[in-house]
Amino acid sequence: MKPIHASLIRGLNIGITVLAALSLITCVVGMAFLGANKDYLYAALEEEYGASVYDPDYLDDFYYDYLDDFYFDHDLWDDDYGTSHPHHASLSTESLVPVSDGYFGYSTSLEDVEAIMDITLAVVNALLIWEIIVSAATLVFGILGIVGAGKQEKLKALTVCGIVGAVIAFLGGHIVLVVLFIISAVMANKDKTIALNQAILS
Repeated sequence: MKPIHASLIRGLNIGITVLAALSLITCVVGMAFLGANKDYLYAALEEEYGASVYDPDYLDDFYYDYLDDFYFDHDLWDDDYGTSHPHHASLSTESLVPVSDGYFGYSTSLEDVEAIMDITLAVVNALLIWEIIVSAATLVFGILGIVGAGKQEKLKALTVCGIVGAVIAFLGGHIVLVVLFIISAVMANKDKTIALNQAILS
Protein backbone atom coordinates (compact mmCIF):
# COMPACT_ATOMS: atom_id res chain seq x y z
CA MET A 1 0.00 0.00 0.00
CA LYS A 2 1.30 3.43 -0.96
CA PRO A 3 1.99 5.73 2.04
CA ILE A 4 -0.65 8.45 2.54
CA HIS A 5 1.86 11.32 2.56
CA ALA A 6 4.04 9.97 -0.25
CA SER A 7 3.39 12.93 -2.58
CA LEU A 8 4.09 15.47 0.17
CA ILE A 9 7.29 13.71 1.20
CA ARG A 10 8.43 13.55 -2.42
CA GLY A 11 7.66 17.24 -2.94
CA LEU A 12 9.53 18.25 0.20
CA ASN A 13 12.58 16.26 -0.84
CA ILE A 14 12.47 17.70 -4.35
CA GLY A 15 12.64 21.14 -2.74
CA ILE A 16 15.52 19.98 -0.54
CA THR A 17 17.39 18.62 -3.55
CA VAL A 18 16.95 21.81 -5.57
CA LEU A 19 18.07 24.10 -2.72
CA ALA A 20 21.02 21.88 -1.84
CA ALA A 21 22.12 21.75 -5.48
CA LEU A 22 21.92 25.54 -5.78
CA SER A 23 23.95 25.95 -2.58
CA LEU A 24 26.54 23.47 -3.82
CA ILE A 25 26.89 25.23 -7.19
CA THR A 26 27.16 28.64 -5.52
CA CYS A 27 29.92 27.48 -3.17
CA VAL A 28 31.90 25.81 -5.94
CA VAL A 29 31.63 28.93 -8.13
CA GLY A 30 32.65 31.08 -5.15
CA MET A 31 35.77 29.02 -4.53
CA ALA A 32 36.66 29.09 -8.22
CA PHE A 33 36.18 32.87 -8.30
CA LEU A 34 38.43 33.42 -5.29
CA GLY A 35 41.08 31.14 -6.73
CA ALA A 36 41.02 32.88 -10.11
CA ASN A 37 41.16 36.39 -8.61
CA LYS A 38 43.54 35.80 -5.69
CA ASP A 39 46.54 37.26 -7.55
CA TYR A 40 44.45 40.26 -8.60
CA LEU A 41 43.43 40.92 -4.99
CA TYR A 42 47.05 40.90 -3.83
CA ALA A 43 48.13 43.10 -6.75
CA ALA A 44 45.38 45.60 -5.96
CA LEU A 45 46.39 45.53 -2.30
CA GLU A 46 50.03 46.24 -3.14
CA GLU A 47 49.04 49.05 -5.51
CA GLU A 48 46.75 50.65 -2.95
CA TYR A 49 49.34 50.30 -0.22
CA GLY A 50 52.06 51.70 -2.46
CA ALA A 51 49.97 54.82 -3.03
CA SER A 52 49.90 55.43 0.72
CA VAL A 53 53.62 55.17 1.47
CA TYR A 54 55.04 58.28 3.13
CA ASP A 55 57.56 60.19 1.05
CA PRO A 56 58.53 63.67 2.32
CA ASP A 57 59.69 64.69 -1.18
CA TYR A 58 56.09 64.59 -2.36
CA LEU A 59 54.39 66.47 0.47
CA ASP A 60 52.54 69.27 -1.32
CA ASP A 61 50.52 72.25 -0.13
CA PHE A 62 47.45 70.10 0.45
CA TYR A 63 49.25 67.95 3.01
CA TYR A 64 50.74 71.00 4.69
CA ASP A 65 47.29 72.58 4.90
CA TYR A 66 45.94 69.40 6.42
CA LEU A 67 48.72 69.25 9.02
CA ASP A 68 48.24 72.95 9.78
CA ASP A 69 44.64 72.19 10.77
CA PHE A 70 45.64 68.98 12.57
CA TYR A 71 48.21 70.66 14.82
CA PHE A 72 46.03 73.70 15.39
CA ASP A 73 42.99 71.58 16.39
CA HIS A 74 45.06 69.46 18.78
CA ASP A 75 47.20 72.32 20.14
CA LEU A 76 50.41 70.58 19.09
CA TRP A 77 52.38 73.52 17.73
CA ASP A 78 55.92 73.85 19.08
CA ASP A 79 56.29 77.18 20.86
CA ASP A 80 59.88 77.44 19.66
CA TYR A 81 58.76 77.54 16.04
CA GLY A 82 55.43 79.30 16.31
CA THR A 83 53.58 79.11 13.03
CA SER A 84 56.36 77.35 11.12
CA HIS A 85 55.59 74.45 8.83
CA PRO A 86 54.22 71.34 10.54
CA HIS A 87 57.38 69.33 9.92
CA HIS A 88 58.92 71.53 12.66
CA ALA A 89 56.14 70.73 15.13
CA SER A 90 56.72 68.82 18.33
CA LEU A 91 54.81 65.74 17.06
CA SER A 92 56.90 63.96 14.44
CA THR A 93 55.14 63.29 11.13
CA GLU A 94 57.26 60.18 10.52
CA SER A 95 54.52 58.06 12.13
CA LEU A 96 51.94 59.44 9.71
CA VAL A 97 51.42 58.44 6.09
CA PRO A 98 49.18 60.00 3.44
CA VAL A 99 46.49 57.54 2.32
CA SER A 100 44.66 57.46 -0.98
CA ASP A 101 42.02 60.07 -0.04
CA GLY A 102 44.63 62.67 0.92
CA TYR A 103 44.44 62.27 4.68
CA PHE A 104 46.93 60.79 7.10
CA GLY A 105 46.83 57.53 9.01
CA TYR A 106 49.24 55.36 10.96
CA SER A 107 51.43 53.14 8.85
CA THR A 108 51.19 49.32 8.71
CA SER A 109 53.70 47.17 6.91
CA LEU A 110 52.65 45.54 3.67
CA GLU A 111 53.64 42.16 5.10
CA ASP A 112 51.16 42.60 7.97
CA VAL A 113 48.39 43.59 5.59
CA GLU A 114 49.11 40.61 3.35
CA ALA A 115 49.11 38.31 6.40
CA ILE A 116 45.64 39.59 7.29
CA MET A 117 44.56 38.98 3.70
CA ASP A 118 45.95 35.41 3.89
CA ILE A 119 44.00 34.71 7.07
CA THR A 120 40.82 36.20 5.64
CA LEU A 121 41.02 34.16 2.44
CA ALA A 122 41.83 31.01 4.40
CA VAL A 123 38.77 31.50 6.62
CA VAL A 124 36.52 32.19 3.62
CA ASN A 125 37.81 29.10 1.81
CA ALA A 126 37.32 26.95 4.92
CA LEU A 127 33.73 28.16 5.25
CA LEU A 128 33.08 27.47 1.57
CA ILE A 129 34.53 23.96 1.89
CA TRP A 130 32.30 23.28 4.90
CA GLU A 131 29.27 24.57 2.99
CA ILE A 132 30.16 22.30 0.06
CA ILE A 133 30.25 19.29 2.41
CA VAL A 134 26.92 20.25 3.99
CA SER A 135 25.29 20.92 0.62
CA ALA A 136 26.53 17.64 -0.84
CA ALA A 137 25.27 15.67 2.19
CA THR A 138 21.83 17.31 2.15
CA LEU A 139 21.65 16.77 -1.61
CA VAL A 140 22.21 13.03 -1.11
CA PHE A 141 19.55 12.85 1.63
CA GLY A 142 17.13 14.77 -0.58
CA ILE A 143 17.64 12.32 -3.45
CA LEU A 144 17.14 9.38 -1.07
CA GLY A 145 13.90 10.98 0.07
CA ILE A 146 12.64 11.32 -3.49
CA VAL A 147 13.49 7.70 -4.32
CA GLY A 148 11.94 6.24 -1.15
CA ALA A 149 8.89 8.50 -0.83
CA GLY A 150 6.42 6.04 -2.32
CA LYS A 151 7.80 2.88 -0.69
CA GLN A 152 6.32 1.76 2.58
CA GLU A 153 9.37 -0.30 3.53
CA LYS A 154 11.52 2.85 3.29
CA LEU A 155 9.52 4.93 5.79
CA LYS A 156 11.84 4.23 8.74
CA ALA A 157 14.86 5.11 6.61
CA LEU A 158 13.13 8.30 5.45
CA THR A 159 12.48 9.29 9.05
CA VAL A 160 16.13 8.76 9.95
CA CYS A 161 17.30 10.60 6.81
CA GLY A 162 15.04 13.53 7.69
CA ILE A 163 16.42 13.81 11.22
CA VAL A 164 20.08 13.45 10.20
CA GLY A 165 19.57 15.81 7.26
CA ALA A 166 18.02 18.42 9.55
CA VAL A 167 21.01 18.24 11.92
CA ILE A 168 23.51 18.60 9.06
CA ALA A 169 21.54 21.44 7.49
CA PHE A 170 21.44 23.22 10.87
CA LEU A 171 25.22 22.94 11.20
CA GLY A 172 25.49 24.57 7.78
CA GLY A 173 23.08 27.37 8.67
CA HIS A 174 20.42 26.27 6.15
CA ILE A 175 17.28 26.98 8.17
CA VAL A 176 14.89 26.38 5.26
CA LEU A 177 16.38 22.93 4.68
CA VAL A 178 16.08 22.19 8.40
CA VAL A 179 12.35 22.91 8.27
CA LEU A 180 11.84 20.84 5.12
CA PHE A 181 13.76 17.89 6.55
CA ILE A 182 11.80 17.97 9.81
CA ILE A 183 8.44 18.07 8.02
CA SER A 184 9.54 15.20 5.78
CA ALA A 185 10.64 13.15 8.81
CA VAL A 186 7.37 13.83 10.63
CA MET A 187 5.28 12.81 7.61
CA ALA A 188 7.33 9.64 7.10
CA ASN A 189 6.97 8.76 10.77
CA LYS A 190 3.18 9.29 10.57
CA ASP A 191 2.95 6.99 7.56
CA LYS A 192 5.05 4.41 9.40
CA THR A 193 2.71 4.58 12.41
CA ILE A 194 -0.36 4.23 10.18
CA ALA A 195 1.20 1.21 8.45
CA LEU A 196 1.97 -0.44 11.81
CA ASN A 197 -1.59 0.17 13.08
CA GLN A 198 -3.05 -1.30 9.90
CA ALA A 199 -0.81 -4.35 10.24
CA ILE A 200 -1.99 -4.87 13.83
CA LEU A 201 -5.66 -4.53 12.91
CA SER A 202 -5.34 -6.90 10.01
